[in-house]
Amino acid sequence: MKGLLLNEFYSAVGNIKLFLFIALAAALSLIITGNPTAQELFVYITITALSVNAVVSFRKDAVSKWDKYEITMPVHRKDIVRSKYISYLFWLLFGTFLALTVTILAAIIHKTTTWLPGAGTLPSMFTLGIGISLLTGALFYPLSYLFGIEKSETILIISIITAILLSIVTLNILNHYLPSFPTRMTVFILLYTASFTLSYKIALSLYLKKEF
Repeated sequence: MKGLLLNEFYSAVGNIKLFLFIALAAALSLIITGNPTAQELFVYITITALSVNAVVSFRKDAVSKWDKYEITMPVHRKDIVRSKYISYLFWLLFGTFLALTVTILAAIIHKTTTWLPGAGTLPSMFTLGIGISLLTGALFYPLSYLFGIEKSETILIISIITAILLSIVTLNILNHYLPSFPTRMTVFILLYTASFTLSYKIALSLYLKKEF
């Protein structure tokens, strides 16, 4: 399991260097200007891009034939699938931590109140960003195992677009039925966490049936 996680980590790190450079430039711009639009874009991009970057290794697995090699290793198939979900969550948490650190620092420097409940504030931005990331991963992995790793790039685009649309629809429904902001955000995250968990079970079921 440790070897699988290291492979996922190194595969993601190889693609993430350029993004981190761009994120650093965006972070400095946000800290200097405190622009609300820049802040919103920084939060969404940092959270989603870092987590989505973790699935890029999927394509590498197919090209390098690693997916055929790892199945011969003395590990359970469930560990192979689990390592991909754990890696995804790691980069999601890292992206969230990075975005939270920079935005809070910008809020303190510019004396803004972006941590207060409401649209366009830190709680709503982070909730939506995390939700989109969770749902993107929840859609991507089962679909990739179902239709083939070779189609992972197309599947990723479809997953991101679907996740964004469904997240907007879900929030609109919750806004209609749940007047309390903290309750809406909590339910939203719980729903998407449950979706990610269910996705793991579906992906595992598909992978167990997969022939190499």
